[in-house]
Amino acid sequence: MASGKRKAISGALTSFVLITASIVISLVVVGFTFGNLTYGPSPTVKQNGQLLIVYKGGVYYLTGEVSSTGEGNSRLHLSERLH
Repeated sequence: MASGKRKAISGALTSFVLITASIVISLVVVGFTFGNLTYGPSPTVKQNGQLLIVYKGGVYYLTGEVSSTGEGNSRLHLSERLH
């Protein structure tokens, strides 16, 4: 009888390890898919020059330029209406 209990415990432990590994692998895949996990250096966003408050047409705007390093290096000119 001890042999039967040992097989049952061994089988349960093997199932537990396989299920746990499957869950961890699934979470890693989902993390990479939705961008929650990244591989490699993180992109950096920095301000180029100064931010200015511009008054145009009776409205104030905050304008400036930022750049991003990393995948798809880019520059972006921002102009945001101030309320």
